[in-house]
Amino acid sequence: MAADLSGLLQERLKLKENVSELKKENEDLKDEVKELRELIEEMRKHPLVMEVVEIWENQRRLPLPFTSYTEKDLVPGERTGWTNATGFTRSKKFVDEDGWEWTDELHIDKEGADAEGWHYAFNWDFQYTNQHSNINTFVRRRRWIRTRRSLTPFKGSLSIDLPKDTPKKEKLKKKASVSSPPPVSYKDTKVTTKPPK
Repeated sequence: MAADLSGLLQERLKLKENVSELKKENEDLKDEVKELRELIEEMRKHPLVMEVVEIWENQRRLPLPFTSYTEKDLVPGERTGWTNATGFTRSKKFVDEDGWEWTDELHIDKEGADAEGWHYAFNWDFQYTNQHSNINTFVRRRRWIRTRRSLTPFKGSLSIDLPKDTPKKEKLKKKASVSSPPPVSYKDTKVTTKPPK
């Protein structure tokens, strides 16, 4: 009988420990869910959808000594002076579109480029380098970018997935509306002002 009593006491102590652990986990989960709800509310107030719109300035130099890169030396049938990333859709002006607002001015993206933002190559489909023009480079391009923010609410959902070892995970999974942009195609991007030289 003493052994049974001792066994019951041990079981009861284990149950108390388990209950304490579950209470602590529950409090931690409540805090996480509260933080996530606050984040979702913040997302509802301020649309987070940002998009970088880009155009590429393209130039060629003739394979002659002492020539410089210009737009006018581009060969008919190849890229034009201003294109999208694929190099074939002519873009000249940024247009304001409904549901979007610009967050900055048009500027040169200098990441991975030379000091003026140029990328150099032998020809358009070759590997680009940030090395200034040398005897083996005949084309160059640079990326002009401008960032915009969506003003249109998103009608999607955000799932909050809790860790696999969380008790009653399915009951705690929440969904909430956030913000989303209208669909945009870079091919259709237009430009309203020519970038400064």
